[in-house]
Formats: sequence, C-alpha cells, structure tokens
Amino acid sequence: MLYISTRTENDVYTAHKTMVSDRTENGGCYVPFSLPAFTKEEIAGLKDKQFNQIVADVLNLFFSARFTDLDVSFAVGKNPCSMHAMNHRIAVAELWHNSGRSYDFLVEKLYTKLCNHEDCSNVPTDWAKIAIDLAVLIGVYAEMLRDEIVDLGQIIDVSFDTEHFSTICAAWYARKMGIPIGTIICTEKDNGTIWDLLHRGTLSASHADNSAVSAVERLLFGTLGAEAVKEFVDCLENRRTFTMVEEERVVFSDGLFCSVAGSDRAATVINSVYRSNAYTIDNEAALCYGGLQDYRARNGEGRLTVLFGRCAPVSDR
Repeated sequence: MLYISTRTENDVYTAHKTMVSDRTENGGCYVPFSLPAFTKEEIAGLKDKQFNQIVADVLNLFFSARFTDLDVSFAVGKNPCSMHAMNHRIAVAELWHNSGRSYDFLVEKLYTKLCNHEDCSNVPTDWAKIAIDLAVLIGVYAEMLRDEIVDLGQIIDVSFDTEHFSTICAAWYARKMGIPIGTIICTEKDNGTIWDLLHRGTLSASHADNSAVSAVERLLFGTLGAEAVKEFVDCLENRRTFTMVEEERVVFSDGLFCSVAGSDRAATVINSVYRSNAYTIDNEAALCYGGLQDYRARNGEGRLTVLFGRCAPVSDR
C-alpha cells in the first residue's frame, strides 16, 4: 500500500516509512492513498477465520508484510482475544490474554514482529498503532459473529476512551472499510477537550493533547479535506483556538459522540457491573462503560456496544 500526507497529496510514501516515523517530511500524518473496502461476501466470510488470521490479513493490507496467523500467534499467543457478553447489550473484548496481561503488550509485540528488526524503535508509530487497532477491531467483530453475539449485518456501537485516540481513529477507518459500526463513543476524563471539538467545533491549542492531535488531523483530512487540516495546523502553531463552523462540525462529528466521565466514575461502574454480571471489568473499560451510559441516557438504550478490555482486571473480591 502507498500513503500520502495530510498536508500535501503530491508526495507518495511507502508502508516502510509509516513504520519508522510518525510524520512525513512536511509534518503531515500518513494516510492511505486508497483505503481498502470489504465486500458483503468478505464480511460474511470473517466468521470462518480465526482472530489471529484476521489480524494478519488486515495488517497485510496496510503493510504487505506477508504476515500469517502463525506470526501473530508467535508474537501474542494463540488466543489473545476472548469475548464476554454482559447485560444491557454490552460486550467486552478481553485483549489482555497474553504473557504481558495487557493490550499495550499485544500492540508492541505485533509492531516488533511487523518491523522484523528494521529501523524501528520499541514504541509503535502513530500509523502502526492505528493499523494494529484496526486489525484487532475487525478481529473482534469476527469473534462476535462466531460467538453469535452479533448477527451478520447488525450494526454495533463501540466505546473507547480518548487517551487511546488511535483506537477511535481505527474505528472510524473500520467503518469506512465496511465494518457495520454505528456510533463511536469517545469517553474523556475530566478536561472536556474532545467534547468541545465534537459538540462545539472548537479545540484550544493550549489544551490540545499531543496523543490525540495526529488522530484529529487524520479525521479532519478524511472528513473536511486538506484546507481544514491547514487551518488546524495554523491554529496549533500560533496557539489559537481551532474553530469549525456548524456545517463543518456536523460533517466532522458524524457518527461520533463524546462524554466526559470523572476519574472516580470507574470505581462506581466496576462495583455496579460486578453486582449485575458477576464480572470484574478493568478501569479503562469501566470508564468507557460510563461514557456509554451517558450516551444511552441521552439517546435511549439501543445497539449492542463493544468495549475493549485493555488489561487484566485486579479484583479483591
């Protein structure tokens, strides 16, 4: 696959460049020149493949890595994902079933295996994280089909925290590729920066989280184009507040919802989930559960929603 920059479409980059650097020479973010899309038949066929095979197949789309399911198994184990269905149409994808007991470990090991000892650091690049999140999310969807948690063609919602904005960006790309994702719920701790962006169309340069800036730039490029990115970058560089007009905000935030949940919310959710499901949820998934509660309080309980379990929960019960 070839890539272009969010700040100019004149230059083309190889997949290798996205593996060894976060930004292009002009400071832009790498985005696919042409995003692959799944046919209905290909989506139906996902349930016939194992999680590790799907992760390998999707990563091969973006990196031409000749990955196999054995490569994924060697990196993160044979069964790194386990689904847990709960009450109220909520499912948790436990992605910590590996020797490191965390999703971060899974991402790092897959990145290392992808790099194959080339000029890579130990920390995945921005695009590598998004691509791995994307591959895992599609694998999770297939697990849900196989476990009959979801029916073929049934639209699902997802809820992720904004500290892992690469996963939010990955869900946006997965939806563009044909995976039936409805609303992407973004749960934010306390400060409300992403809430302002999605619901008011503003982002203060002084409050912009560096971990989210590149993902926001990619979403701006994908929804509003290069001119919006140019304005966004100018505002960040000159410490001004980036502002979208209402028509732009509606386009940018289509299918996205943000909730602000205080850090103390997780403990309340953990206790509530345990009482109602006899299941211990981890802190980050609990925060996203809280964001989902806010979304449903506003819109009514609706579609089946998926959360990522990013680390093995610790329980004193």
